[in-house]
Amino acid sequence: IAMRATADDQMAVQACGIPVTRIFSRSWMFACVVAAIGGILISSIGGITHGLVETGLKAFSVVILGGLNSFVGAIVAGPIIGLCENLGGGYLTPLLWAGVKDIIPFVIIIIVMFIKPYGLFGEVRIERI
Repeated sequence: IAMRATADDQMAVQACGIPVTRIFSRSWMFACVVAAIGGILISSIGGITHGLVETGLKAFSVVILGGLNSFVGAIVAGPIIGLCENLGGGYLTPLLWAGVKDIIPFVIIIIVMFIKPYGLFGEVRIERI
């Protein structure tokens, strides 16, 4: 409850005597534990390979394209990145080089950051939670 209250109004929570920095620390700790459990589960399925880095970077491009604070944006951006990567790889590989498919998500990131730095569905002002 304190975490939700802190996300809603930090000043009011601080006025009630709840230590906001401790709530931030607990939320970061919780996020790290969830990320570690997710990493352990992913590595138990497919093993730890260099391909996981590429998957993580592609997921990062989905988050940037969709917007840092938009869940719907990530759902929409995932297929967009996938389609652009596969269609671009299919059509551009004969024209350019064999590895062009792997850099398409990063080219999309650069283009989106120039046009709309907060993503397609992101808000201009992101409040700290």
